[in-house]
Amino acid sequence: MIAATRDRRRTSHERALLVGIALVLLLGTLPVFAHHLPLPGIGELGQLERIGAVCLVALHLALAPVHGLVHVLLAAGLAYAIFDRARAGVRLRRGMESLDISPAAPGSRIFTASSEAGLSPAMVFVARKTGIPAFTFGGTRPKVCVSASLASSLSDDELRCVLAHEAYHVRRRDPLRLSVLRFLGLTLFWIPALRRMAADVATDTELEADLAGAGDRPLVMASALIKAAKERTTLHLAHVTLLIRDDLLDVRVRRLVGECPPLPSRITRRAFAGATAALAVVWLSGAVVAHPLNGPGAAGSTCLEHSGWAASHLFCAHYVVGGKPCPHSRGATDPHGSH
Repeated sequence: MIAATRDRRRTSHERALLVGIALVLLLGTLPVFAHHLPLPGIGELGQLERIGAVCLVALHLALAPVHGLVHVLLAAGLAYAIFDRARAGVRLRRGMESLDISPAAPGSRIFTASSEAGLSPAMVFVARKTGIPAFTFGGTRPKVCVSASLASSLSDDELRCVLAHEAYHVRRRDPLRLSVLRFLGLTLFWIPALRRMAADVATDTELEADLAGAGDRPLVMASALIKAAKERTTLHLAHVTLLIRDDLLDVRVRRLVGECPPLPSRITRRAFAGATAALAVVWLSGAVVAHPLNGPGAAGSTCLEHSGWAASHLFCAHYVVGGKPCPHSRGATDPHGSH
């Protein structure tokens, strides 16, 4: 009962993170493109001259550079994300070559344990060199690699648990899923909370795979993780889901043995506040730039014909208090233009 409740909470946690990622993507990118689209009602925005004492034309001119910077940041993030994933693909290929892998031999312990774990033996490879005990790699057709030294150190039950763990990653195509999340996090690199959410999804993925691999033998799975950790080296691969992550091993083992340590999370108050501030700037600049300068209410004058910075005449009330007519209202005149 406790394990089932804990599993439901973890699934809900991951679902909430995925929904949060979707919202961050929507909120972070929609204002960049929305005003370029022929949306109904955009043209009518030009009839609005002010919101309270704030001149919309002045606000548009003041925030237009900010909106342009968001375009640059998005383009730079997209370029870096593409470069990062291409580089990761090259590193994966070189890393696989260094491990000297080959298909699991029919009749071997790994071949037999794969079938018992619900994993097609044709999708399992054996690494002759040590460094990474076990991992799942590949995109739409993921495969599993287990080091020969790890297999020799595990009992039959432990080996089945490890392969069942990796089978869970294969069914969900986790290498591809987590790679996409990293791509999105790098694209919106100026919203660090997105990368932190993606890291939390990766954490939940490992915890769920542990439960799938353990079945009704969680202590056997815990023992296999501890043995695999002894083989872990500094060799790193991209586009893979690793059996052992140094920052998560203690929590995974403790949960398998029945303890309830807090679920690790990288989403801090500072990250949340930073994401809120970044999204506020993006949305404010996007909404203001959507106000057309050539609309009916802005035609002929206003800040476009005024001297000085747009921010210097952002508040129309300033001119009213000074005894001068607001230069942004229709019919008012000033030395530089009229409405």
